[in-house]
Amino acid sequence: MNARIALTALTLLVLSAGQYRVHAIEDLRLQIQGTNAVLSWPSTANETFIVRYRARLDEAHPWTILTNSYPAASGTNRTVFTHVGVVEYPTGGGGGGGGGNPLPPEGASAGLGDSDTDKVEWPPLPPAPWDPRWIRDPGHGPLTEDGGGEVPLGAIGFYQVVRVGVHLVGYTNGMVISGQVLLPVEFGHFDSFTTLSEVFLSDAGSDDNLPGSSFPALPLETGVTLTGTWDTTYVPNGNYVLQVGARLDNDVVYLAEPISVTVSNVVFYPDPWEVGGLAIYVGAQTIYSSGTWVLDIYDDHDTHVGHLQGYIAADGYCNYPEFPGPGFSLDNTDGSGNQNPSTFYTLAMTVQPSGGGSPSTSTRKVFIEPPWFIPTKSVVCYKQPFQSWQPGWTDVRIMMEAIWSVVEAFHPNLLGTFVTPFEVQTPADWSTVTNQMARFDCRNFFYFGHGSGSSLGDAGARLRLGDVQSLLGNNLKDPLTATNLHPYRFVFMDGCNTADGDWPQAFGIPKKTGMTALDFGEKRGIRPRAFMGWNREKGFTSVLGGNQLWPPHMNYMTTFWRTWAERAPGGGPLRGVGEAVAEARKAEPMAGLGMVIYGAQDLYIDF
Repeated sequence: MNARIALTALTLLVLSAGQYRVHAIEDLRLQIQGTNAVLSWPSTANETFIVRYRARLDEAHPWTILTNSYPAASGTNRTVFTHVGVVEYPTGGGGGGGGGNPLPPEGASAGLGDSDTDKVEWPPLPPAPWDPRWIRDPGHGPLTEDGGGEVPLGAIGFYQVVRVGVHLVGYTNGMVISGQVLLPVEFGHFDSFTTLSEVFLSDAGSDDNLPGSSFPALPLETGVTLTGTWDTTYVPNGNYVLQVGARLDNDVVYLAEPISVTVSNVVFYPDPWEVGGLAIYVGAQTIYSSGTWVLDIYDDHDTHVGHLQGYIAADGYCNYPEFPGPGFSLDNTDGSGNQNPSTFYTLAMTVQPSGGGSPSTSTRKVFIEPPWFIPTKSVVCYKQPFQSWQPGWTDVRIMMEAIWSVVEAFHPNLLGTFVTPFEVQTPADWSTVTNQMARFDCRNFFYFGHGSGSSLGDAGARLRLGDVQSLLGNNLKDPLTATNLHPYRFVFMDGCNTADGDWPQAFGIPKKTGMTALDFGEKRGIRPRAFMGWNREKGFTSVLGGNQLWPPHMNYMTTFWRTWAERAPGGGPLRGVGEAVAEARKAEPMAGLGMVIYGAQDLYIDF
């Protein structure tokens, strides 16, 4: 006797056109108990799950979320979920037994016999890992179970179970890793109106991405899998607590459970920045405390252009005798001070330990930034931080005009591209701002107003992180490891959480603290640069009245700009941006909470 049922436990599904792989729990099992469909899957404590259902695999039958925060069962390594009342039985039968005639397939004759059924041309079987007991498409007629046993009728459909949050797969505490490794990541989220804008890898407790790590970004489905990479030679050997994070376009961040690993490479690069200009920095270090090294250099046409050799220092650095170290810099000019035309160089460093042993080679690229020798201009703009805050705009305009007039008096090369601060209230205003930002001579940007890690402004007039990255042609993920086509010299975003996202990289500024001008100029022959922003929400309105700029913030800003533009007491040198921030913090301790500087802490206002 034939019966029909659509009963499939879905473990992996590829959506339309195969663009995005959707991940589901492996070893998902499905059983029928009376009129209920019972799902079970492997789980561990503290996990939560999304369970979805659809009757057919077409657009007319979208996924239905049965639960979006289902907790893992306690005291066991499998969790059970029951879809109640979904199984239908034929008239006169139940509980999985026969007794009644099966319903005819949709669109088929009620008098269709067994011999006629056998003549139907069925569609091909679906791919593994489907349950091999079920044959033929459930939407096209009778199905039988292998062995001839009868099965209940009904349209059970398809199920998917996805872990909520982000998870790094295949790594366990105590692993030792080296070279370039894969980073398989699962991400589960039930809000189909948001987009997965970034996946990142950090050393737990640090806000910085681990150098050498990279992930693709995909539009978000309920569950996605994606695989990133991490070149572990970009960091010193040692112990790391890996933590994967996933950031949505609404700035919601999920963090995975941290995993402790040990990185061990024969050759590695404590300073991973692979950008050069008039100079190329080679900061290779090895596990050996003595021995020799050989460096071969190739240009972007794979032509051998240089060969150097030297001795390994006691601290493991591959030093050059004529350079004080650690590491050394190569001259990338033609002898007349002009930068060589190669867009990148490949460096092949081979180390040989003393007393014998096998040599080890590490190869990497250094990208060359275009030269930059022109005076620079600035864009100054602001967006109303609070819709009800109208009277305060006069104070904001006066404050910013006064600040920039002080700067202009000392440094004419920082004259704003806009004569007065430009107010942004509409999308067309942002277009005016970005047109100015794209000018090749514009290399400074100051913004005051609503902000976040991924956008400036508000729903009525917003500038997104991706817009700036596309506009300037910089490497959004990490300017430490790619060519910047239009790097900025100084950026200050005076808005909430602007230091939390990837704004620095979008302007060609490394998202790295504690750097100095030496890291840019002498080592790499490129212009020093810095980014300032806040790593928290900021209050800018006055407590009394709520419609005026908060006086401590005004004093903080004024102190910063004036200190940065003035020389040190006694006619000393100009002060760096870090010193100016420190002075502003002294003047207004509460207003200065959360300020972060990325890039050169000692950047002078005219440097």
